[in-house]
Order: sequence, then structure tokens, then C-alpha cells
Amino acid sequence: MSEISFYDVTIPIFTKRVQQLKHCLQKGEQWCNENKIATSALVKSRIIEDMQPLPFQVQTVYRMVIYLFSRMDIPGAPAPTDIPVVDTYNGMFQQIDEIQKLLSGVSQEQLEGKASKEVSFGPPGRDPWEFTGLSFVQEFIMVNVYFHTTTAYDILRKEGVPLGKLDFLGKVGL
Repeated sequence: MSEISFYDVTIPIFTKRVQQLKHCLQKGEQWCNENKIATSALVKSRIIEDMQPLPFQVQTVYRMVIYLFSRMDIPGAPAPTDIPVVDTYNGMFQQIDEIQKLLSGVSQEQLEGKASKEVSFGPPGRDPWEFTGLSFVQEFIMVNVYFHTTTAYDILRKEGVPLGKLDFLGKVGL
């Protein structure tokens, strides 16, 4: 069995999560059309009042990919501060398309040796957290990608969009 690379535990996984997020949003759009409901109703939806709405979930997945690119020195992504806030369904699709474009442009060579790269990261105004490239992905990026794609799925389900587990998972197996 060949060795698993840093690329293998990042790019294909994020690509799949983003692909399935887009699929869920497409089913949401279809459901709105079939039920004569404006997609803006889904855009404003949240699980509970003190949680962020659907576009925030998509934007955070976008931000996580940008953080990965910036901390791993992969060229081509905008600065994390340049991520536009979206409040439309089309805006969410545009962000997903941008994420897919960024991820599809990453080669294995660009991530070689990055698993052990020292990464300093944290919220503004606080002491930064120290990671290796691998722990940054495992403990921060991946957790956030899964949390926010799951939350987007949950928001859509809460609103009545007919989604099931396989809509989230996508094709499984070899």
C-alpha cells in the first residue's frame, strides 16, 4: 500500500464536501421552485436565532479553504480579508464555484512537505495558536469544513428540503 500524502487528506476531502454542499443547495433551490418559495427564504434561514444563517455556512467553508491556501503558501487564492459577504443563493453558488476552482488547481507537489510546516493562526486580538500543517488541517480546517457543511445541510432540512444522508455523503466507496 502506498503512503498517504498530505494532499490525499486535504484536497480530495474538501473537494467532496464542497461538491456535496453544492448538491444540497441545488436540491434546496429545486425544492423552492417546486413549492413556489423564494430562495431568499432559505438564505435567511438558521437553525436557531442565535446561530448564523445559510450563507454564513457557505462563506465559512470558503474561508477555510482560503486559510488553507494562505497558511500552506499555495498561490492563487484571495486574501482571507477579501472574502465577500453574500446574501443570495446565486452568491452562495458563486462562492462554491470559486472554492471548486481553487481546489482543482492544487497539485500534490504544492503540498509536499507542508504537513510539518509551522503554522501560527488565531483570532485577532488573541495569542495565536501554533500548529503543524497537518494539525492545522486536522484540528481547525477540517473540523470547520465539516461543521459548516453539516450546519448548511441541517438548515435546509429544517426548512423542509427533502435531503437524506446520501445527499450529504455523496457517492461512497471505491
